[in-house]
Amino acid sequence: MTKLIALLLVLLMAMGCSRYDGRDDTTPAPVETGRKLTDAVFLESLRRTDPKTAAFADGDFLSFVREKYGAAAYRGIYLALRCGLYTPEIWHSRTGKTSLVLYDEYSGALDPASPSYRPDIRVLDAAVDKTTICVVGDVSFADNYEIMPVLKERGRGLEGVLSEDVISTLRSADVLLVNSEFAFTTRGTPTPKKLYTFRGDPENVKYLLEMGTDIVTLANNHVYDYGEAGFADTLETFRKAGIPYIGAGENIEEASKPFYFILNGRKYAFTAATRAEKNILTPEATENSSGVLRMYDMAAYLDVIREAEAQSDFNIAYVHWGTEKSHATEDGLYENAVSMIDSGADAVIGAHAHVLQGIDYYRGVPIFYNLGNFIFDELPLETAILRLTFSRSGQLSAQMIPCMQEDKYTKILEGNEAGRVLSLLRRLSPNVSIGSDGEVSPAA
Repeated sequence: MTKLIALLLVLLMAMGCSRYDGRDDTTPAPVETGRKLTDAVFLESLRRTDPKTAAFADGDFLSFVREKYGAAAYRGIYLALRCGLYTPEIWHSRTGKTSLVLYDEYSGALDPASPSYRPDIRVLDAAVDKTTICVVGDVSFADNYEIMPVLKERGRGLEGVLSEDVISTLRSADVLLVNSEFAFTTRGTPTPKKLYTFRGDPENVKYLLEMGTDIVTLANNHVYDYGEAGFADTLETFRKAGIPYIGAGENIEEASKPFYFILNGRKYAFTAATRAEKNILTPEATENSSGVLRMYDMAAYLDVIREAEAQSDFNIAYVHWGTEKSHATEDGLYENAVSMIDSGADAVIGAHAHVLQGIDYYRGVPIFYNLGNFIFDELPLETAILRLTFSRSGQLSAQMIPCMQEDKYTKILEGNEAGRVLSLLRRLSPNVSIGSDGEVSPAA
């Protein structure tokens, strides 16, 4: 049967393709021997050209697409397959959704009333012409450290520590990803042997919400500073606030779980892991105990990235790594990033060093080694907002928006001050071109 389908595929592809330019979805399909045979040819061709979609597509899925989005949409994809014009993007151009998003619709994953509903996928509204994802580095609203006492003292709320243009930029993102580096708790005892331990009242989560935070990474070396009780309070704080977290959990299954957002018909995956500590004190999550997802041995995290890749159109890996207070990239990080990209990551982003580090590319995929402190302590430090922008057709552009953390206040820089930060990034990133507006691309 497989050989017969393959033969039919070759014959059908030879018929009528000269009339099809990939745009005219009203072009009539040639005479067919029946819908089942057409679907079989469709699926066989998918298997050859798009294994990712072929992994879940079947006749029922194709029927769902045909019935919900019309015979013309189905026919346009079918003819593209037949005529050698197929790319995975055609699902989005014909239906406004990628094949992965269509499958989530078909399976009931997006329907809260369905037994197949998946709370790890969230659909968000976005401007139709583009999708923006902003990412920042280390953030602390710990009551026993530098930022919160000053925030309260200044009496201006969030604007006491973040400038209006910073807040506006963060809120304007369709998704904002933050490294939340402290425990939300009033309980627990400090982890022995740690020089610094940070905790803040769970009420302080309101400041993350005011920033526009959509998701946090907890894969860092301070989330467990106040032990199991403090960590449990932290997870509960985020659950109550409706902010999903990645890279940590009540057990290794939760800590390893990607989170997904759907915007403009595309599906974005977020994962996180840590390898920040030289003297390892933050516990690793296990089958029966809470903690973070570690990546000292990359195998487990690479499996997480592969899982996210199979289910997403764009796959962001946020990792806690690097040498603190050093602009130099730690040995081995490039190799780690390469293994993540080879496993399916479409962007690798780092934090932990507290200062900016360089940018690199591998196979066209950006690596942002360290975003530095964003709003964390008293030190005057250059930092940045990383803005990833996806066009209507899904093309990625990346921009570093220069900022400064100084006097426990973070602001966006302009003019010569912004140029100074961009010049620093250029010195740290010899393989990268960084424009005057902070746009990042591989060096020519």
